[in-house]
Amino acid sequence: MEKASTETFLNCPELVRATMNFMDKKSLSRCALLNKAMSEYALDAIYAHRHSFVRLLELLCPMERDATTGIRKFTRPIRRSDWDRFHHYSKRIHSLRVSNSGNDARRIAPESMIDLFSSMPPGHQFLPHLRNIEWHNLHPMTTYFLLMLCHDKTHDLFFSIASRELQNGILIERLSKKLPNLRSLRLGMTTGITERSADQVRPAMAEAIQDLPLLQTLVLPSELLSQPLLYHLSQSKYLQRLWTTQFGPRLMSFPCHKQADSASRFPVLCEVAVSTTHLLSKWDYFIAGRHLASLYIEVSDMRHLSVAPGLISSLSPTLRHLVVVLEGLPQSTVTSAPLTIAMLAPFLNLRLLETLVIDLPDPPQLNDKDLHRVATSFPQIQHLEICVRARGEPSQVSPTLGCLLPFAKHCKKLCSLGLYIDASVPPSAFPHSQTVFSPSFKELHVFCSKIGEIHVVLDFLLLMLPPHATIVQGTYSRQLRHMVGDIIHHFPRGERNEELDEQSVQYKKAWWRVGQYLEKMLRARKTLEMQRAEIKRLELQKLRSCTVGDIDQRSD
Repeated sequence: MEKASTETFLNCPELVRATMNFMDKKSLSRCALLNKAMSEYALDAIYAHRHSFVRLLELLCPMERDATTGIRKFTRPIRRSDWDRFHHYSKRIHSLRVSNSGNDARRIAPESMIDLFSSMPPGHQFLPHLRNIEWHNLHPMTTYFLLMLCHDKTHDLFFSIASRELQNGILIERLSKKLPNLRSLRLGMTTGITERSADQVRPAMAEAIQDLPLLQTLVLPSELLSQPLLYHLSQSKYLQRLWTTQFGPRLMSFPCHKQADSASRFPVLCEVAVSTTHLLSKWDYFIAGRHLASLYIEVSDMRHLSVAPGLISSLSPTLRHLVVVLEGLPQSTVTSAPLTIAMLAPFLNLRLLETLVIDLPDPPQLNDKDLHRVATSFPQIQHLEICVRARGEPSQVSPTLGCLLPFAKHCKKLCSLGLYIDASVPPSAFPHSQTVFSPSFKELHVFCSKIGEIHVVLDFLLLMLPPHATIVQGTYSRQLRHMVGDIIHHFPRGERNEELDEQSVQYKKAWWRVGQYLEKMLRARKTLEMQRAEIKRLELQKLRSCTVGDIDQRSD
């Protein structure tokens, strides 16, 4: 029986490959020594994702590094047999990531580069099945390698580069010619772009994008966008994501629109990331597409929040995900101001919202009644954050613990909630059976807002949080992501307190203790939930018996 099961497993290549993807490198190396069939599967998994270009060259031919200069070169001329052996590995590689720390390809001897390009067999693709390329801090020396790697099977390209190295758009033009089937293009800048440099690159960028008819995701600095480019993008039948910022909303899955409305702008655009400066000047039609579901807004000037919310609610009434942050994350230089109900009110018309994040650094000037309006405005809300990472003492008008009650009562789909709360004010009412968060609720986000006696806060939260809900203190919203890589690399670690004043540090520690106490009381919280369930069952049973009694009396 076991032998038959093993044979069935080995005769299903898709299942074997899926299993290999969950193995560590040591286990894969052992599998590669079992037999020829298993070796092929294991080698595919080992070499599928590479993180160094120089390591690839070492697979082709041995290299040595000069200890004084750091220059690398081949130890001998590359032979045809080297290419034949290299093909055994190169055909397995599907993605390549060259990070800043591993970007040593720029220090390769010129004679070795000449040998590499001149010895390559005619019609040979260096990595014939390469799908994804991620190259950080591209250098003039390494652009030749990037161009060598690109071909018609490459679908996803990210590269970051200094503005002076864009070479008047020549690199962009050449890349577009070599990548006719590109689905995703993300361009990051390692230095600021001057207006003069942008003027030189914009025409080439517009022409290059026109050579990428299947593009679905485009991330570009706003300085490189032009009216010709925007017009072409607005007619695209495939473009679903358009970012002009480094950060954007977390990855969402969108339905595939097989038939695009050619008469409308951005017929299938689902996700946009843009600053308020551009949104309010000339790009408001970005967010007017009828399929737009996710919007990320960077606030360039707090005065824009008197206009932008109304514009968004009128042009994008079907939004499901909305994120509003200050421009220049994680260390913004924009002069901030408190969030008020007047700024927030237009967003309350977006009844379909499932995610709403407003991340501003000042404590909001909202009261519990204002947040009651918020809770009753979003029946579909799943993730909500309002100034949760705000710092400093609360204003005279601030939310208290009582503001959590309407969210528990009206937002039954809520999974995570983050609010700036003045928890030093004792709640006027404690939770009852109708104001308990649903079992789907998982996280209450706080940071360093004012907190009073811990036992009062703990008693309040014990009565309304489900057993597995936790307190989360993070320096960034989990509803954000960066254009490439893990977002955590762009924000300080949560336990760092250098940027907080002494009082805020104490508040932060107090909230951490509340979270620890909640975790330690897990058994008691489970018991409380069981008691609630039993009470609810008895009430329902009593209601049914009363209803049956009424029916019997009427029949008599």
